[in-house]
This record gives sequence, structure tokens and C-alpha cells, in this order.
Amino acid sequence: MAQCLRVPLLLLAALVFSLASTPMALKHSKNSLFSTEEQEDADISDKDKQNLVNFALHEYNKENGDLEFSRVAKVLSTRQQVAEGMNYYLDLKIGKTMCGKNRSNSGHCPFSKQPKKICSFVIYSTQHGDFKAIMKSSCQAAKRAQQSKHLQEATLKYWLVGCALGAQYLFILVIDLGSG
Repeated sequence: MAQCLRVPLLLLAALVFSLASTPMALKHSKNSLFSTEEQEDADISDKDKQNLVNFALHEYNKENGDLEFSRVAKVLSTRQQVAEGMNYYLDLKIGKTMCGKNRSNSGHCPFSKQPKKICSFVIYSTQHGDFKAIMKSSCQAAKRAQQSKHLQEATLKYWLVGCALGAQYLFILVIDLGSG
């Protein structure tokens, strides 16, 4: 009797291990390696959120090499993660304006007809907020970002279907081994 249970338990352990080591499981576990919490929606005041957005945009304009100012068309998401200070994750839709960087008041510049970008920023802030730095930033064309999101959703659906089929196969295998 104990011999009959050994094979299904081994197969179950293999299934659990394989699911735990999938890219999706690893992706979620990476967030907590260097911090005390996982990312969550940012619980910050509108003023603090605007300060973070302004900081990210200021640094973006300073570093991008464009002759025109860019400005935020839309704040897509803000998340935070407790670390030794706080990591803020901003996803912004940014567009170039028709105003050059030599203009002093760039906030009222109309957008140019160029396509907008989706930019993601990771901003580290010390516990007292006296120091901020952009730790990571990346941008891609808004249309491409949307396609990437759809691809991720499709990948997740196929992964879930594969897991379900694998579980069915494992169940049939266990029944066959148990009855044999």
C-alpha cells in the first residue's frame, strides 16, 4: 500500500516544484528579495505624487537629448515598495511638446504630433524624503507598449491552459498507476 502512494506523492511534489519555478512565480518572488514588502498601489497624497511625477519628468527632460520639452499626458500608475527608504514605480504617458527647452514656462506647451511614449521610472527616496534618485527608467512607443501588454496577457492564458492540461495528465497518470 505504501508503495502505491509513493509514486503519486513524488509526482505531486514534482508538479509543485515545477509550478513554483515558473517564470511567473519567480517574477513575483523577486520583488521581495531586497525589500520588506511587495509593490502596492502608492498611498501618497496628490501633492507628493505630483512631486514624484515632476521629478521624473525633470530628469527625463534633462537626460533625453531632445531639443523640445516633453510633458506628461497621463499618469498611468503609481506603486510603492518599502525598502531601506521607499521605491516608487511610476508609469507615465509622455509626449513631446512644440516648445524648445530654452523656454522658461514649458507647462503650457501644446503637444507635437509625434507619437507618445510609455515611460516607467523607479524612484528611490530616503525615509525622510531628503534625497531622491531615479534608479531605473525605460520608454517605449505607446502602441508597442500596448502590444506588449496584450502579449503578456496571451502568454498568461496559454500558461494557465498548459498547467490545467498538465494537471489533468498527472491526474490520469496517478489513477492509472493506482489501479495497476
